[in-house]
Amino acid sequence: MSIFKQLAQRRDVASLWDLLQATRNLRCVEPRDKVYALLGIAHAGQKDIVPDYDTPLSTLLNKVLSNEHELRPPENLEHATSQCRELLAMVGQKESELFSPQSYECQAQHSSDSNAARHWLGREGNPMTLWWASFHSHRKIIDLLFSEGVVDEDAQLSLAASTGNKVVTKLLLETRRFRADLEDRNGESPLYCAARSGHKAVVQLLLDTGKVDIESKDRDGQTLLARAARSANEAAVKLLIDTGKVDVESKDRNGRTPLFWAARSGNEAVVKLLLDTGKVDVDSKDCYGETPLYCATDSGCEAVVKLLLDTGKVDVHLRDPCGRTPLSWAAGSGHKAIVKLLLDTGMVDLESKDRDSRTPLIWAARSGNEAIVQLLLDTGKVDIESIDHEGQTPLFWAARSGNEAVVKLLLGTGKIGR
Repeated sequence: MSIFKQLAQRRDVASLWDLLQATRNLRCVEPRDKVYALLGIAHAGQKDIVPDYDTPLSTLLNKVLSNEHELRPPENLEHATSQCRELLAMVGQKESELFSPQSYECQAQHSSDSNAARHWLGREGNPMTLWWASFHSHRKIIDLLFSEGVVDEDAQLSLAASTGNKVVTKLLLETRRFRADLEDRNGESPLYCAARSGHKAVVQLLLDTGKVDIESKDRDGQTLLARAARSANEAAVKLLIDTGKVDVESKDRNGRTPLFWAARSGNEAVVKLLLDTGKVDVDSKDCYGETPLYCATDSGCEAVVKLLLDTGKVDVHLRDPCGRTPLSWAAGSGHKAIVKLLLDTGMVDLESKDRDSRTPLIWAARSGNEAIVQLLLDTGKVDIESIDHEGQTPLFWAARSGNEAVVKLLLGTGKIGR
């Protein structure tokens, strides 16, 4: 007689939990097979459990545990913890595979947080985490964790917000044990964590509490909007702007605005959102004298450069601390499309010289970019024999870079040595 038939005939085996205990030495390749097989002969403790292989294993095991608690509530935290370990052993699973925020179901996005490991655990060695209990709305366990003083309160809400889990965040807020504006050890609030990660639903949930400062700054002086713009999170930027409560011109410790960060990240949609407010200074300089146009040009972000130029408010002659203009940087970096955009404005100074007396043509020749050299020559307004601080011409730099095509272009003008 099979073990399942023997168990089915035993009247003292009442629940699915008891059946799992009785078959703890029975191993299955797929843990769900064991649970679902025993489900068919269980007399109790099977509420809301339906054979479904799309259900994450952690969810299935939580339902088994929750049903057991309805029949026999845990006596204390240690008892609950022991049950968790026992359940995992019954199905041959490791703690790390189910209770870490990096598990399949949680889909956590905070791997860059060096403190994540100590945040998600309560006391060292305790696998029954607040994260896990909250994710499954397991209120009995949550209350036990609080009553035993296991919860690291300054980290859990920020962790939930940063991973974008609205269910967990909402449940934690409803316990009234967490302040929505409480900063963690890194000086980051839950709202900041959610906005940084682009989790729109959680951002809205926190804003709806009316207890968060949307203009709070981190240790670098960056606001939530700046952080969202920096990480190119269009949804979060739009949500923050739509509140009507953010300062789009707020500057961080380096004098950089959200527009600066959006331009540097090269995100056209975020740049457009900021420009559409009509409240940004497109030529705002940081402490190094760099502007949004400079950042977009240096990064080769053609779409962002076009957006900035289309405002008609950018100064294409602005120089960085080295005396270089956007045209100089575009020419030297090989960004042909941006060079053309700048030339098409009809406002750039083709002969502008930087601190080393180098013109855009010298930079283009030095980098050996034939297409850009051709664009500059086609204007008919460049000095082919311009000399830099070393006394060298565009031809010298083209020859030195070993670019035969550029050398031929320059010689082909017939203007050298006349």
